[in-house]
Amino acid sequence: MNYQKVKPRIQLAPFIDSIWIQKNDSSYSGTSFPTIVLPTTTIDLVFHFGDPFVEIDDNGSQHLLPKIYITGQKTKPLKVKAKGRTGIILVSFKPWGLFHLLQIPANEFKDASVPLADIIGYERINEIEQKLIEAQTIDTKVDIMQSFLCDFLKASDSQTADRLIIEAAHKINEAKGVKGIAEIREDFFISKRHFIRRFQKVMGLNPKEFSNIIRFQKSLLYTNLQIPVENIISDLGYYDQSHLLHEVKKMSGYSRSAISKKYNSTNLKQIFNSTHDMALFYNTIYL
Repeated sequence: MNYQKVKPRIQLAPFIDSIWIQKNDSSYSGTSFPTIVLPTTTIDLVFHFGDPFVEIDDNGSQHLLPKIYITGQKTKPLKVKAKGRTGIILVSFKPWGLFHLLQIPANEFKDASVPLADIIGYERINEIEQKLIEAQTIDTKVDIMQSFLCDFLKASDSQTADRLIIEAAHKINEAKGVKGIAEIREDFFISKRHFIRRFQKVMGLNPKEFSNIIRFQKSLLYTNLQIPVENIISDLGYYDQSHLLHEVKKMSGYSRSAISKKYNSTNLKQIFNSTHDMALFYNTIYL
């Protein structure tokens, strides 16, 4: 399996955290285990230049994913599985990035995988898909994808960036998801209703959902860094160990000990879950 991480072009960097490439010419067997994507504040644009993946719902049914699609912020785990040879370009947006590029309310993508063709039209998506398929190298594919995204950037109005909401997201992260939303909001002299509406539009989640995921991700990061559990409880505002264990299980569907075993159990997880490569708060964790 070949993994590669690419920094976005400088003009895309305010909106995109990173671009990941995953390639495996060997075909997965039907018995391979699914990858579990834990709750995240991140929106990703995914292009499969290999065989498409399937998404597995709560009933165990499998649904074929499109070649190019947007997968939104997640308030619950998502299961996906390879069905053949893997070839993926994954554009990982900063939490506010997709809204400011496409000018589409980000909450429309929450807990969903939406074909990009439904957003920009099939004619345009067929054109970019053909270019990506015909490109002979990974570098060329990534360059085509970045040029495609730059076209949206040129068409967008840079003044539409909601600086207040972006700053609020940073404050929530600095407080590790512990500080009350009312206290965060008071820093900006904005009504509760207006703040929630703007936050959902830009970030895709309401402020409480966003805070809960931030705290959840911090707890997993601290666990991976082998920080003592009593320090995690104190720093992240849990009442006690039972409260921590309950919240982790509620968010992920797994016990804290099970997550620890899975966290770095494969090359993919070791690379994608690496604390060295993690962003300040807009991460996606794979089990």
